[in-house]
Amino acid sequence: MKFGQPSDPPDNYARLTAKLKKKLKQMKASLEHFGKIALIEVPFDLRSVDDDKLGGAVREAALNSRTALAIILANREANPHFRHHYSQSGTYNKTAAAIRPEVVELFDGIAKTEMAVDPILGCAYRRTWTEAQSRVKEFPHVSPD
Repeated sequence: MKFGQPSDPPDNYARLTAKLKKKLKQMKASLEHFGKIALIEVPFDLRSVDDDKLGGAVREAALNSRTALAIILANREANPHFRHHYSQSGTYNKTAAAIRPEVVELFDGIAKTEMAVDPILGCAYRRTWTEAQSRVKEFPHVSPD
C-alpha cells in the first residue's frame, strides 16, 4: 500500500530532536574519554532556520545525555566552485566547554575558516553565481562565461 503525500510539511526540529536522542544513546563514552561529540548532517538549510527552535531541539535531545560535549550540525551545500561546502551550527555543553575551551575554539575555527575560505585562492567561498560572476569581473583576462 502506498501512502499519500503528507498534508503538512515535516517538522524538521522534531525530527532533529528524535534523531539526536537516538544517536546520543548509541554513542558510548568510557572513563578515559572526556565526552561525546555528535556530528550530524541535516537535510535542511542551516542559514534560514529559526535559531531558537533549533537550539531548543538540540537542548531537548541533549538533556538526557550526561556525556555530550558538543553537537555539531552541518548541511552540505553546492556552490559555484567545483566543490561543496558545509554550513554549520554548533551547540556545546557549557560546563565541558569551560573545562575544555579548545574544543569550542576548534569547531568554531573550522566553521569560520576551513568551511568558509577556499584554501587554494585564500578568499571566502562565493555562495551564489552572482557573487562568483562579480569576482570574475575583477580579473579582466578571464571570461565570465
